[in-house]
Amino acid sequence: MSKKKRRGHTKRVISAKIAEWITPTLMRMVARTWDVRWEGEDIYRGNYKDVIISFWHQTIPTAIGSHRDKNICTMVSLNRDGEMISRVANRMGYTTVRGSSSAGGREAFKEITTKISRDIPIAFTPDGPRGPFHSVAPGVLWASAVTGRKIYTFGVAAEKKWEAKSWDKMFMAKPFSKVVIRYDSRMGEVDSLRVTDKEYLEQKAVELKNIMNECEDAAKETLRSWING
Repeated sequence: MSKKKRRGHTKRVISAKIAEWITPTLMRMVARTWDVRWEGEDIYRGNYKDVIISFWHQTIPTAIGSHRDKNICTMVSLNRDGEMISRVANRMGYTTVRGSSSAGGREAFKEITTKISRDIPIAFTPDGPRGPFHSVAPGVLWASAVTGRKIYTFGVAAEKKWEAKSWDKMFMAKPFSKVVIRYDSRMGEVDSLRVTDKEYLEQKAVELKNIMNECEDAAKETLRSWING
């Protein structure tokens, strides 16, 4: 490796380490200023077990901030962005398993469905890590069928936000923003005896996508009413 490449590599490593420590601190500081309104099922109170959470990839920063220290396990991709997200998430109180539909997925899926305690919710972004936008890959459906866990969806709406110019339009709520988190339990459990049926799986994917979009629309409607007060 040339001196120039070594310097570049060293700079990237140092930058990553700095970001690993600073980003969670900044996210916690910003998240604490949010005025969050929770709607629907409250899976963090009472005796909820065997839970899968499904939410859109674009909401990851706001979801991480609002759900900090709730001991949720999530699958994070093996690419460089995933490495950073994993480190930040761990410092925000999450458990992470590395893998995705494109790389390391089989091993990660096995770990997240067999080794994670039934008391710990496991989370999926069915359109991640590459999209298309608001699409549903079957991993979350298979996870429900294999584990017997019930799928809960949630949608996020933020009054003020930073939005990336990326395929998923990823956003993070700005400081002191109103934020609405809308949970829904309608999706339920995927039938383990029918999940190998292609038509059934496609039907459940459409159903999940519709419920997730309805959650998001409901969160936005609550936010509009809240702002207009």
